[in-house]
Amino acid sequence: MPSPFDSALDTSVTEGIPLAPLLTKVCSTHFITYSRRGIRWGIPVATTVTRLISHTTQRMHVHEQAAFDKSLALIHEEKYLEAANLLRPLADMGHIDAEQLLILTLKRLQADWESYAQRRASRTQTLQVVPASSYEREQDCIVIHQYLAYRRAPRYVLAYLIYHECARLHHEAFDSSAFTPAFLGAEASAPYRNKANHWLKRHGFPIFRLESAL
Repeated sequence: MPSPFDSALDTSVTEGIPLAPLLTKVCSTHFITYSRRGIRWGIPVATTVTRLISHTTQRMHVHEQAAFDKSLALIHEEKYLEAANLLRPLADMGHIDAEQLLILTLKRLQADWESYAQRRASRTQTLQVVPASSYEREQDCIVIHQYLAYRRAPRYVLAYLIYHECARLHHEAFDSSAFTPAFLGAEASAPYRNKANHWLKRHGFPIFRLESAL
């Protein structure tokens, strides 16, 4: 017997369907406290994304990953100096995730972060893009891009976007400095994530990449 959540996805046609019932279905399964948030079609607020334009070291060896994971734990304990000492050699080797986290950590220490930021800027390009969804704090409302209605996006795409925005709310993950392991874990387990991201990418929307979220 299908669950109430699955029954909300029994058609692939989006045009004309109200978003509020789908928000209720998603929240009743995953985020019960957010079911009364507003939701509407519209144009989401543009967001800043970064694209690599030169080589960096992408993969960490086992011992490097262990150091990176330990630095995350230290940051959560507000032991920023110890975390920076672990992150600095990783950043110097070109690991982009470590470099970004080091910049944020050095800022909190009010230490010299500019040199790392300048190096990062020299091999990246910053773009302003309009995502498929966003959360408007002032209106306490989730906005789903109206082009998805025009393109008759499958409901599993809408379910994923609603889940993603509710996960941001639940974990207060409104910018990269707040992408905690708890939020990233919630995002990784989002319903229909891979399928929805494939559809969004095929239709020209930016997608949330876990591997570059830090």
